[in-house]
Amino acid sequence: MNGRIRLAGLSVSLIVLGAALSLAQDHGKQPPEMTPEQKAQMEAWEKARAVGEQHKLLSDYLAGEWEVATKMWMEPGGEPTVGKGTCSSRMILGGRFIESTHKGEFMGEPFEGRGITGYDNLKKKFVGSWVDNMGTCVLSVEGSYDSGSKSFTFNCTFDCPMEQSPVKAREVIRIIDKNKHIMEWYETRAGKESKTMEITYTRKGA
Repeated sequence: MNGRIRLAGLSVSLIVLGAALSLAQDHGKQPPEMTPEQKAQMEAWEKARAVGEQHKLLSDYLAGEWEVATKMWMEPGGEPTVGKGTCSSRMILGGRFIESTHKGEFMGEPFEGRGITGYDNLKKKFVGSWVDNMGTCVLSVEGSYDSGSKSFTFNCTFDCPMEQSPVKAREVIRIIDKNKHIMEWYETRAGKESKTMEITYTRKGA
């Protein structure tokens, strides 16, 4: 929270500075020289907003139009419920985030979910959020990318409506190639982790 407050304060400072520079230019005057503190703020802001290699990973491997095949396990070791769907993912806000829209069917009902994933330069972590029509919560995740295994790993905690208690979850996205990746979702209950969902994404037309 403190980081967000500092970032918000920096944003306000830069807006005020930008307005002052713009006003000076409009009146044909030489814009005022930035103070060392203002220069440092500007440099910090540029680093915080920069699009880097981590953002390019999202664009290279996850952006596009996808056919989706799902498997869901209601209990460990049981037979999975299978389904199909689509996913449309595009880079937004200057390549800083990827926005995904999932559509399909869940237990005989239409399913739609939306996610936003990015890389937070300040936290030095991948971050994401997810909402869908099967609940009213906003799921927030944080994670990393391992170049050796070509996989993203995210962690989160969510409130289970059936158990009325928090559940730890782990999401792994394994990159097969630019035309295919697999998402695996694991949940820890009663101290034991088990896979509850697997989604295979295949690029349309590949």
